[in-house]
Amino acid sequence: MKFEHRIAINDFNNSSLPVFTREQLWSGLVLRAESPKLFLPNLDKCTITSRDLHGFTRALHFGDLIIYDRVQFKFLDCVHYHSNFNLKVK
Repeated sequence: MKFEHRIAINDFNNSSLPVFTREQLWSGLVLRAESPKLFLPNLDKCTITSRDLHGFTRALHFGDLIIYDRVQFKFLDCVHYHSNFNLKVK
């Protein structure tokens, strides 16, 4: 399965909404990847298990369920989440 999420940013037809720079948006995407507990209330813990020049691997702990994935960055362009679906239960 392949999922793609596209989100519209900066509605220039609505002046009451804030305008975000590319750098601000990028910072938010990196924060979401590195600190997912801020965005996922049911997440108990996130452990980054390794890092390299292109991203990192992590373990997401939801109670006894642990999901392992890889996050890859293309600087100021996109973030890719690769889940291997090899789920492990404690």
